[in-house]
Amino acid sequence: METIKNYLDNMFANLPHTDEVLKAKNELSQMMEDKYNELIEEGKTENEAVGIVISEFGNLNEIADDLGINETVKQVNENPVYANARKLTPVDAKQYLKDNHKASFLRAFGVFLCIIAYIPAITVSALVDADYLEEWIEDVVVVSTIFPIFLIAVILFVVSSSIMKKWKFIKNELCVLDYQTASQIKFDMDSNSKVYAVIRAIGIVFCAICWFPAAVLSEIDFDKDVRVFTEEIASPVALFSLIALGVLLIIVANGVMKGYKNLTKASDGNTMVGSYVNEGVKVYKDQKTEDIMKLYWPTVTCIYLIESFLTFNWGTSWLIWPIAGVIKYLIDTATMEKKKF
Repeated sequence: METIKNYLDNMFANLPHTDEVLKAKNELSQMMEDKYNELIEEGKTENEAVGIVISEFGNLNEIADDLGINETVKQVNENPVYANARKLTPVDAKQYLKDNHKASFLRAFGVFLCIIAYIPAITVSALVDADYLEEWIEDVVVVSTIFPIFLIAVILFVVSSSIMKKWKFIKNELCVLDYQTASQIKFDMDSNSKVYAVIRAIGIVFCAICWFPAAVLSEIDFDKDVRVFTEEIASPVALFSLIALGVLLIIVANGVMKGYKNLTKASDGNTMVGSYVNEGVKVYKDQKTEDIMKLYWPTVTCIYLIESFLTFNWGTSWLIWPIAGVIKYLIDTATMEKKKF
């Protein structure tokens, strides 16, 4: 019966989700079930019974009139927008969400590592300046910590990208999702939206208060030796740690919810199967601009780090990021167009 049920779902997949169509589907389901049970009682095997039921009731065009949906079927046949759509099974949807969760965390943890990678160097640099350590130790620490941490981060980015590569079609192709699965995904998204909204809010708060430990420590009158550890070490470590943790939470929350949204585009409720036509993605108008913009954020990161380490003015150097964001928005607005697939 499971085979018959799946076949029935596919038969009605592209029909509008109306009371009339739902009634017809339930009637046909009962007819198929009765016929199947009748054949089993006659001694037919399950495969034989399924084959006979599908051959007798499997052509919707032939039985549409008896079900009272002849006009609806004709209209859909004249405008087969979903005829060549790629169908997502419940297993596909579940695996996509699982992979998206994993990829979001790996990507977020990679960014986290990039941000905290400088903490060992900052710590050792402060100790060298205070004559607690020799200068050569600073070089050793920089080479043995920053580059390996960045390497791990890059590996995480690559793994994250490879995990989601097989799901690119969800954004770029016309897809359909069965109504029951689509409803479950919407329910899960609504159930989790508040949780991830809180996680995102906590991340934003961490980023917003990252300056607070440094401000508090700078107002306390410590001894000279203690000040090395509070202002030169504890302050930047707290700053980087709060930013890193905040960004991690924001990326995870946004990534997970984006996965749900990508699938709920396929569950608008207009048809008996969730469905969507890709609205298009924004791409750069020419390849040269795209190649240049790939280097935009790495360049901004380099400028931020160089300026921050040269001046140690961490309290204002972070302004580079919102300014860079505004500049990128203006560039994208002028150089990008929406492309449909």
